[in-house]
Amino acid sequence: MLNKSNAQQRARLRERLQVLYWIKVGLFHSLQEIADHLGRSKSIIFKWLQTYRLQGLAGLLKWNFHQCGRRSSLSGDVRAELEQRLQDPHGGFASYGDVKNWLFETYELDLPYSTVHRIVRYELKAKLKIPRPLPIQRDEAAVVEFKKNCPK
Repeated sequence: MLNKSNAQQRARLRERLQVLYWIKVGLFHSLQEIADHLGRSKSIIFKWLQTYRLQGLAGLLKWNFHQCGRRSSLSGDVRAELEQRLQDPHGGFASYGDVKNWLFETYELDLPYSTVHRIVRYELKAKLKIPRPLPIQRDEAAVVEFKKNCPK
């Protein structure tokens, strides 16, 4: 008997247990009926059942986090050096184009601009901020006078 099957938190694992239950009680007569009811392909249901036959319940409920999605475009060393360079206030980058060029010149990685932006902005949580350029006609005496008279 399956213990704690009702306590499954992950919906995908719950689906797998549900398929086993439906087969046990004879609710559906073919894999195609089960697949249609779940909204999954027949090959996925077959794969789950094959895993259950070969590895048992533990194999069916094993969750592999490392097979999801693509590998990162940047290796660990490149990513670490980029992160260190982004944290340096004087050796940083002025734009994402500069980051893209640096990756190409240093590591011969020709990444799209959108990939560089996503990695720098959202994965590394870095913002490329540079101060606005000062006007040529700026009067320093007026700035000091303004700061004296400005309420705090």
